[in-house]
Amino acid sequence: MKKIFICAGELSGDKLGAGLIKAMKDINPNVEFFGVAGPSMIAEGCKSLYPIETLSVMGILEVIPKLPKILKLRQQIIQQLLTDPPDVYIGIDSPDFNLPIEAKLKSHGIKTVHYVSPSVWAWRSGRVKQIKKSADVVLCLLPFEKDFLTQHGINAKFVGHRSADILPNLYTQQQARELLALNQDAKIMTILPGSRSGEIKRMTETFLQTALWCWQKNNNLQFMIAAANPTIANQIQNIINQSSYPFKFKIIIDKTYAAIKAANVVLATSGTVTLETFLLDKPMVVAYKMSLINWWLVNLLVKVKYCSLPNLLANKSIVPEFLQHDATPEKMGESLMHWLNHPEAITQLQAQYQLILNEIRCDADQQAAQSIIELEN
Repeated sequence: MKKIFICAGELSGDKLGAGLIKAMKDINPNVEFFGVAGPSMIAEGCKSLYPIETLSVMGILEVIPKLPKILKLRQQIIQQLLTDPPDVYIGIDSPDFNLPIEAKLKSHGIKTVHYVSPSVWAWRSGRVKQIKKSADVVLCLLPFEKDFLTQHGINAKFVGHRSADILPNLYTQQQARELLALNQDAKIMTILPGSRSGEIKRMTETFLQTALWCWQKNNNLQFMIAAANPTIANQIQNIINQSSYPFKFKIIIDKTYAAIKAANVVLATSGTVTLETFLLDKPMVVAYKMSLINWWLVNLLVKVKYCSLPNLLANKSIVPEFLQHDATPEKMGESLMHWLNHPEAITQLQAQYQLILNEIRCDADQQAAQSIIELEN
C-alpha cells in the first residue's frame, strides 16, 4: 500500500485516525495518507485536503443548513478518488457520510474500510445491507459488534477500543487530585452532565438537585462538574446561579479524565463518558432524559436492554441506570450513596470492570493497522 485516503468526521475519529496512521507508518514508513483530517491526524503526517469542521455537526437542526456543503464535499471526494484511486479508503465513523462514498468506490474495485461499527445492533438494523454493500471490512471497537455484523454476512474484525489502551494507566487518583489542586482526603462526587448544549439543559438541574440530596445525607461531600469547554462551563454556571446551594460546585474545564479519576463516585449522562468512567475504574450512576416524542421513538426503535456501555459490555446491570421519569434526585442519590457507603460493592464492581477491560484492551491501533494491511492479500 502506497496511498490511503482517510476521512474522519469529528475529533473523536481524528484521534482514532492518528493512532491508526502511526501504527501503519511503523509497519510501512512510506505509505502516504491524505483526506479529511483534524489536528491529531495532521500531526501524524496526514495531508488534509478538506477541513474536518465541514463534517463536525451534530443533530438535524445543525445539519440542515450545512447539508448542501456536506453533499458537495461528498461528491468532490468520490470524483477525485475515481479519477485518482487510492489503494484504500478508510471512513472513520460518520456512517451517513462515509458509507455512500465507500459503496461507490467499492463498486469500482477500490478497497474500503469502515472504522467504528454503526450502532445497528441497537437500532436501524436495516443499515446492515448498506454496510455490506459499502465496506470490504468493518473494524469494530466492541466484541458484540463483530458478532452482530458477522451474523449478517459482513466481514468484521474486532480490534479493541483505543481508550482501553490509554486510560487505565493515565493517572492515579492522587495524581489527578494534585493536578486539580484537590484535598487528597476529601470525599468527591464528579458530575458529568454531557458535552452538548441540549444535554446540559436537560440534565444539569436534576444532577444539581441530586448533589443536594446527597449532601444532606453527608455534608462532608464535595462536588465537581466537568465541562468540555468554556462555553459549556458558562452554561452550567448559569444554571447553578438560578438556585441557591449550601455548598460550592467546582467546575473543571477540559480536564474530564482527571475529574473522573479524582472522584470517589461519578454521576454521568449516558454516552461515551460512561465507557471512560469504567476505564478510569470509578463507580458510577448513569442517567438520561429526552423529549417525550424522542422517548417514545426510542422505546419503539431501540432493541437493547441497557443504555450505558459498561452494562452493554457486561450484558448485565453492573452500574445503575435511571432513564427519563426514573431519573429523580432521590433514586439517583440513593445509588450514589450506596457506592460511597459500601466500599465492598465498589471492589466487586471493579472486578467486573477488569473482566471487561481484559476483553477490549488489545492494542487497537496495531490491530486496526494489521486488518487493513491484510486487505492487500
